[in-house]
Amino acid sequence: MIKIDKGIPAPKVTGTKHGKFPWHEMEIGDSFAIPAIGRAPQHDKVRGMKFTCRKQVENGAEVYRVWRIK
Repeated sequence: MIKIDKGIPAPKVTGTKHGKFPWHEMEIGDSFAIPAIGRAPQHDKVRGMKFTCRKQVENGAEVYRVWRIK
């Protein structure tokens, strides 16, 4: 059986209002790249926006490039 705890507050959200990726600043056709270490950004949709992500090589390094497509 799992014990239920009471009175433990949830931690406050840290970082920027929308996280570390610039989802809300992007227009259709805009993109950004991040190093391909760890996981790719996982936002397929953000409030009516749609994104796609591809792993590719740029300047000899693997990156994830994310485009806003809608």
